[in-house]
Amino acid sequence: MEWLVNLIMRGILGILAIHFINVGLSFIGISLGVGINFFTIGVMAILGLPGLLVLYGFGLYQLL
Repeated sequence: MEWLVNLIMRGILGILAIHFINVGLSFIGISLGVGINFFTIGVMAILGLPGLLVLYGFGLYQLL
């Protein structure tokens, strides 16, 4: 039961992190295209902060 709550909390915090990072990046004129969908929520819920870095790393790679 504890792992399920942990998974849900990571997913919610991941959604918030992606949203605020996207807003901050768009404010300075950078669009990496990391959206909020079931895949990104799943990556964030399972991997946590390393998952967030992977998602934005893929976005940066596509930008180049």
